[in-house]
Amino acid sequence: LPLHGGLSELDLLHLLGGGDLPQGEFFPAMGEVKTTLAETTGKADDEAWRNALTNGFVEGTSYKTGELSAVPPEIKLPPLPSPNSLEVVFATDDSLLDGRFIDNAWLQEAPDPVTKITWDNAAQISPVTAKALGIYDKVIALEPKTPLMRIGTEVKVSKRYETGEGEGNHSPMIDLTVNGREIRVPVLIAYGHADNAITLPVGYGQAADDGRSGAVK
Repeated sequence: LPLHGGLSELDLLHLLGGGDLPQGEFFPAMGEVKTTLAETTGKADDEAWRNALTNGFVEGTSYKTGELSAVPPEIKLPPLPSPNSLEVVFATDDSLLDGRFIDNAWLQEAPDPVTKITWDNAAQISPVTAKALGIYDKVIALEPKTPLMRIGTEVKVSKRYETGEGEGNHSPMIDLTVNGREIRVPVLIAYGHADNAITLPVGYGQAADDGRSGAVK
């Protein structure tokens, strides 16, 4: 609403109810409230108004009651997701939103607040669903702690492989097909994620030849 000349919620409800807003009054709809209070309690003095505001209710009043005979409509729920029929949720990305910030390197450098992913997105699934799909069928042991000399603390040191990367550094890839459209994306095992569902943040997958950060082929 504008700073001056706007409408309060009460004024808006008053207009929607078919009332008028006389010009020149500071709170036009307030008069209707006081009129309703006077009709309900039979008192139109300032003391009755202050008591209603102080107590938060008007003593000796109640809502009108009525008898209803309604038949609730039959609600047909969709079938529950299963490993053979997954629910796919396309969510906005915390860095790119819907992709409009693809050329902002600082946003892509910031880790996702939940997954901690940077410069990329991934299809998130629960461990239960991953095991049902044969993607996540083993537990990778954590790196052992190694004492750090002269500091009195311990650090984790990953085993070095010939490729220079440790096991589990490469996520499995899946082909995700929705309504005839297919995309290949990496999978992230997200603990706490709903079972039989896939969450894929949107905004990535773009390509450009203008040298924009994160958008080069």
